[in-house]
Amino acid sequence: MRKIIILLFFCFLNISIGYSRVFIQITGNPAEKISTEIIIQGTDNYSKVFTHILKQDLLYSDSFSVLKAQTKADVNSESLFKKLAPDIKILITGKILQKYADIKIYKSTGQKYVYNLTFTPVVNNPVRMAHIVSDSIIYHLTGFPGIALTKILYISKNSGKKSINVCDYDGRNDRTIFAPDFLVNFPRWISNNKIIYLSYRTGFPFLETMNLMTGTTKTVLAQPGINAEPSIFPNKKEMAVVLSRTGNSEIYIVGINGKIIRRITNFSSYVVASPTVSPNGKEIVFVLTKDGVTKLWEIDPYGFGLHQLPISGYYVTSPVWSPNGDYLAYVTGISDGMAIQIYDFKTGYIKTLTNSFSWSESPSWAPDSRHIVFTRRNRNYQDSLWIVDIYTEDMRLLKNNADEPCWSK
Repeated sequence: MRKIIILLFFCFLNISIGYSRVFIQITGNPAEKISTEIIIQGTDNYSKVFTHILKQDLLYSDSFSVLKAQTKADVNSESLFKKLAPDIKILITGKILQKYADIKIYKSTGQKYVYNLTFTPVVNNPVRMAHIVSDSIIYHLTGFPGIALTKILYISKNSGKKSINVCDYDGRNDRTIFAPDFLVNFPRWISNNKIIYLSYRTGFPFLETMNLMTGTTKTVLAQPGINAEPSIFPNKKEMAVVLSRTGNSEIYIVGINGKIIRRITNFSSYVVASPTVSPNGKEIVFVLTKDGVTKLWEIDPYGFGLHQLPISGYYVTSPVWSPNGDYLAYVTGISDGMAIQIYDFKTGYIKTLTNSFSWSESPSWAPDSRHIVFTRRNRNYQDSLWIVDIYTEDMRLLKNNADEPCWSK
């Protein structure tokens, strides 16, 4: 695959290499959307598809409100900027040529010409080209990594039995990667080309890996009892898992190859579940059910520093660390169901994200630490995947008849 090279030419010296400064000049509030207009030169189908997907990607970032997106036979950026409507804060113009794509970004206040982005080579697929461009725009204007090129693993129920599927972040390019005759569940990414999942191939809960390039599967953990809930360390060489090989469920540090390195909990009569490794690999949050109450606790990978997190609720489960390390998403019991909440490690602030749904579970973070994909269960016990923005709380449906999502890193 040819490598996409992104060249960034800053037009003013006071626009620093740090992208966050540009964002602060536009809006200092991540919940405030940037009103945007897109005009791309070209009337061919490639340009039209590119423009449509670029608009969608910016909208799905939840950082932009795209008021207009269109193609024109000829684009004079300077002239268009002078005629910009007063409610537009950002104008994006561009042209897609055979060998390169040229994108100009203007803002309506202060230094009008922010910068120019040149992409080479131009890929043949206009959808993928739009994803590449939008990710770059989002990153440089907001400070958040773009997510348009990411993928989501999940369990599909469309065939009448569970299969492991993968789709793009917007639901496109859905494909089944594993549909065995036995039960599979809880797929997780190890890397872009390798996943791990719970398998009942033998009738017992074992952990298997799959190479997505070759389709090769391998059983890596088949200890007596439970083998479940892997959370991968940043080095991708180790994972925290739950094993019940001694009778009680405990957390172990295990190599990706299945070699047990050490046990880090010892609660004997209490139930331990759902470890999640921090982005720096130095802490693990997990679930502990003690005296009928389920809470979140934290420990380091060597079994030291055990303490309970200050998160209230009688039933708190399924924790998952945001990629930037600032937040913890989890599921908490509410009066008539389950809700997704996030906990801010710096401030201690807790926010409920899914008040409009009675039952939400299985959260998984996008690489931008801004979006969460989760499972919604309706009152007819039908599962679907939804994506929520933690700042705006906007939601969108991703997939029906699906659960247990996992966003790629």
